[in-house]
Amino acid sequence: MGKDQIKKLVYFNNYRLLKGIIEDEAKVKNISESSVIEKRLIQSYFPSNNDARYWVVAILYDDSDKNSIGKTLSAIFNFNSAGVNWGSKHNNLKPLVEFARNQEIIVGGYPNGEELELHHCCQQLESIVERIERQAGEDDDLWKQNEYTEEGKYGRELLETLREEPQHCQYLNIYNYVLEHWELLRNNTRIYRLLSDLAVLEKNWINTPATRLELAKLIKAVADEWKMSQ
Repeated sequence: MGKDQIKKLVYFNNYRLLKGIIEDEAKVKNISESSVIEKRLIQSYFPSNNDARYWVVAILYDDSDKNSIGKTLSAIFNFNSAGVNWGSKHNNLKPLVEFARNQEIIVGGYPNGEELELHHCCQQLESIVERIERQAGEDDDLWKQNEYTEEGKYGRELLETLREEPQHCQYLNIYNYVLEHWELLRNNTRIYRLLSDLAVLEKNWINTPATRLELAKLIKAVADEWKMSQ
């Protein structure tokens, strides 16, 4: 089976600026000018990391699924939870968490209590709250001890609402809780399992050309840092 081919007539406003360098690269690499343009576009839009590229191409831009943003975020967070010794694979996913949080500011989603993922989500949130409570006893700074103690109490209230009255627990509050303690939690595998559940639980992601492009750029930026850190 041959490669998929899409023919489009493209007009360049800066044709003279681009013409020479495209021709030179084509001659040096012994490929067509179309191949040069295609290669540069792929480098511009898509991550070099194979996993990240798959999330963008096969999930985010899967035209058959209107919930591709939620599925993409869930896949990324789930992948990142599979580290070793209860750790995450990478700890630089904060921009993706902020992206999800910013959508929730607009969407304002709640569970209805019947979701299959809800029980697992509660388990992960409880583990996160326990981690914050432990930090209250481990920190030498008295002010921080009190702060973590209060944050642990708030986390318990959040968890109780999620379990007992899920229809009153806004996803936004959980995202804010996670981001408030990001430096403490960002290497913890549980946080990414929680985030993966939240991405699935939300059914009304804002899936538009602007939000898809924003998420694709964030994935590329995050994944490109993985390559740099290796």
